[in-house]
Amino acid sequence: MKKLVVVLLFLFLFSVAFAAIECGNLNCETGETRDSCPADCCNGDVPNQYGKEYYVKDNGRCGTRWKPNFCGNTTCDGGESFSNCPSDCAPDAISIEILEFDSNKTYMRGDIISIKVLVNSDEGPIPFASVYATGFFGVTQFFDDGKNNDDGKNDGIYAVNIVVPSDAFGGQKSVNLIAEKGNTKKSIKIKPTIKAELDVTLNLRQERFSLGDQVFGEGKIEKNGEPFSGDLNVILAYKGQVLIDSAVQSGDNGLYSFSYRTSLIDPPGIWDLNLNIVDSAGNEGRVFREVEVFEEIIVSYYSIDFEEPTSKIFNRGDFAQFLVSVKGSNGVLVTGADVVLSVPGQLPVKLKEISYGKYTYSYKIPFDFPVGEQVVSVAASTEEEGNLLSGADVLVIIVDKTEIRVEMFKPEKRLVSLGDLVEFEFLARYPDTSLVSKAIFDLKVDGDIVEVNEFVKGDYTASYLVNGENPEKIAILLSVSDPHGNAGIFESELAIKTEFDLVHLVLRDSLLTFLVGTMLIVSLAAGVLYFKKFAKGRGLEARRDELKKIMKDLKKEYYGKGKLKTVQYRGLLDRYQQELDEIDAVLSVRDKK
Repeated sequence: MKKLVVVLLFLFLFSVAFAAIECGNLNCETGETRDSCPADCCNGDVPNQYGKEYYVKDNGRCGTRWKPNFCGNTTCDGGESFSNCPSDCAPDAISIEILEFDSNKTYMRGDIISIKVLVNSDEGPIPFASVYATGFFGVTQFFDDGKNNDDGKNDGIYAVNIVVPSDAFGGQKSVNLIAEKGNTKKSIKIKPTIKAELDVTLNLRQERFSLGDQVFGEGKIEKNGEPFSGDLNVILAYKGQVLIDSAVQSGDNGLYSFSYRTSLIDPPGIWDLNLNIVDSAGNEGRVFREVEVFEEIIVSYYSIDFEEPTSKIFNRGDFAQFLVSVKGSNGVLVTGADVVLSVPGQLPVKLKEISYGKYTYSYKIPFDFPVGEQVVSVAASTEEEGNLLSGADVLVIIVDKTEIRVEMFKPEKRLVSLGDLVEFEFLARYPDTSLVSKAIFDLKVDGDIVEVNEFVKGDYTASYLVNGENPEKIAILLSVSDPHGNAGIFESELAIKTEFDLVHLVLRDSLLTFLVGTMLIVSLAAGVLYFKKFAKGRGLEARRDELKKIMKDLKKEYYGKGKLKTVQYRGLLDRYQQELDEIDAVLSVRDKK
């Protein structure tokens, strides 16, 4: 009987336990999960997703959804409106106010069109709207995340930067700005002006040419009104036959020049001259001109011989002394000719006749002159009884970048201590001693990158705290370059004191800092008493007045007359100011006593 009771009790407990973990009893018990038993476990809030809850989908699996009547569930329900829940509900009307767009600017391919708008309603700015632009560039979305020049995040101010495509055509374009919130929508138009052309001008030295003449052209390239530097392709052709196909480079000022020496075997007639240039963004510049070339119509040709320069290799900043002789077809020197020198990227200059038939000009090669092989041309001409007598020749020179020279004026002493703040001052010059402005400095002190700033033209300053990573010396490595690619390198070093250095110990030990500070205060007090007595004998007030007068005169010499160099002026001014500060400190303590 007892055994039967035990068996029945066991079966009862087993059935109860089995029933307790059965899926579908609406209790999410041990062993059950949202995946294994959605009916019991798929309910409640979703962790870390505020406003979302679990629910059983139609297929019986567990999913997540926004809670009903919850502001932020993207559905305008439960008494919500735009005024109390702008993230879910749309306003009755939308307006778009342009805050930033330059309608007077002409945009070129590759330029950025910056647009900023305020999307508004009667209740105030509209966040969480869909704002986008459509036009010749496609479709672009505006941002209201506080990271794209749109002011604050979700403040109703939206911004976008549109890059003008490389295939955009010129002219005034229509761009739609659209703002949507729910079923409410608003659109306005802006009309930016696009320009896809580079402006290229061309001047030919003559209206017509004869075989044997030099076809010389010059002009300027501009991009949106600014000088443009780039490679210009020059093609001269006759009835499809290419006579010259070369590239010339315009300088930083946009100026360019080219030349082609015709010969008696060239075909006379109408030549086609094509100039083409394309920048990296796809903007193009083109010039077409018909050039009339006739058979010989002049009495004789001039021949030009370059007597100087004898060397063909130069650096930027060098002086090239050009000396040419002009001779007629009979070999006799020609006087009174109009002789013009043309160099790449610069305006032509006239040579001066220094002796019979010899013409010269001293040309300083600019620091932005194109480097590599460059063609220099000289053309001479006169007119006698209506007949044009002319001739030309070219000289190929090789131009290289110049070296920028750096002088270190500070620190004046080359011995420093740990904990010192070292003030650097550098002067950057070209070989002709002219100052280098807007230079790029890469200064490394013991491997640390140090920022360098231009104080005045050509004068650069920096500061460095001696940290003692190298216990013996500080290595200084400086590389400098200008906007035209000229460069220079400067190396030096400072020695570090190796003996006992109280400053360094103070920096490392806070207790020692307190002790040394106390000692300094005591010493300062004693020094004040000493200077107080000393001042009576020497007359510190008189010295103070004297220093002020010296400093005033010093400023007049520097600013008014320009007799002092910047380095000298700053050095003297610092020295006098330091002495003046010391005197003021002593007199201040004495007056308090």
